[in-house]
Amino acid sequence: IDDNFVEYFSQATEFRQDTDFVTEQLTGPNHIEVDLLTDGPGQIFEAGNFKALLDLTSFLKRHELVASVVSLSDVLTNVATAFSDEIDKSTSAETLAQYYLAYSLSLSKGESATALVSQDLASTHISVLLSEGSAADIRGLETSIRKWASLNVTGSTKLLVTGENIPVAHLSSSNIPAAIRTITT
Repeated sequence: IDDNFVEYFSQATEFRQDTDFVTEQLTGPNHIEVDLLTDGPGQIFEAGNFKALLDLTSFLKRHELVASVVSLSDVLTNVATAFSDEIDKSTSAETLAQYYLAYSLSLSKGESATALVSQDLASTHISVLLSEGSAADIRGLETSIRKWASLNVTGSTKLLVTGENIPVAHLSSSNIPAAIRTITT
């Protein structure tokens, strides 16, 4: 059971034409969010949690459905590079916190680092833009992320997969059979 909400619109509509153009040139209209939730304030920089963030970001970037990933690990890697340094799985929590502070201080007035990390530094948010895909593709990606987390996220750290496309993808798996039953009765 599958659908693609963009295909509900005629190719003659402006929305469909714009969406098709953007999909061909940049990315599809689908987007999900992945949150890495630790067990306390400041814990996102602890070795196991940051390693999970690095690995998760890498996993998402390699997935065939993913077009773009925005992650705290990428931001901190860019800051480290500006200081002629590198971030890897052995970088200390103190060093990561210093890079985060440098990033926070570099933001313009009105910008906030809380788009990527919670104010108490207990969780981080990964924004994932998807290439063109159907509801079944999105459900498959969610399953892949949950499977990855079951193998790679340890302790009390949790992973939450969300975003507007997740419930919509699951709705299609219940709405389509209901529509078919209604049509056939």
